[in-house]
Amino acid sequence: MILLRWLLLLLIIVALLFTVRFDDAVTASHLARADEFRATYLYRQAADHVRVAATRQPWNATLQLRLAQLMRLQRDFDQAAAMLDQAQRLGADPIELAAERARLAEAQGNYAAAAAQWQIAAEARPGDALAPRRLIDAQLRAGNLEAAQAGSVTRVILSASLISIAAGPPAPKPSQPTLLPPAISSRSRAGSPGGTSSRRARGA
Repeated sequence: MILLRWLLLLLIIVALLFTVRFDDAVTASHLARADEFRATYLYRQAADHVRVAATRQPWNATLQLRLAQLMRLQRDFDQAAAMLDQAQRLGADPIELAAERARLAEAQGNYAAAAAQWQIAAEARPGDALAPRRLIDAQLRAGNLEAAQAGSVTRVILSASLISIAAGPPAPKPSQPTLLPPAISSRSRAGSPGGTSSRRARGA
């Protein structure tokens, strides 16, 4: 009887493993099809496939972000905002979330809101070159020239600092060799006043 229970449990585990693999394969195939449609600018068809994948994996915040992007590209801004809220509830990456909110605001012409979101992304990832550049662009479009100029200066300083850190400390200067006075040879000594006198004496 105990053996039958263990066999039944083993069969259940194997069935669950096959189910998970099948689900993963189906989800991956839908995402692959979505990429194909998006590459050809067929955003509605791509969104349909991502929506199916998100239904099969309702815990996946990344799929909600992808769906929000496709809604934005279709200019369905309300649905895009709803998908971003859902992605936030599921624990999406805050930097990617802020960047997508910024793109959504730019698509709606709200550059002040876009600048605020790009600011969040830039502060969270200082080494990223995209967020500061998009931040300055959004500030310029919003008419905030002072902030854009200040951001440009900060970006230049930060870039210089990152380059300096990447290059490492400067190499030490080679030490200068110590110059010693030249040794006096026997010929030099012969050419001295004493040596000349002796030669004159021998000549005499």
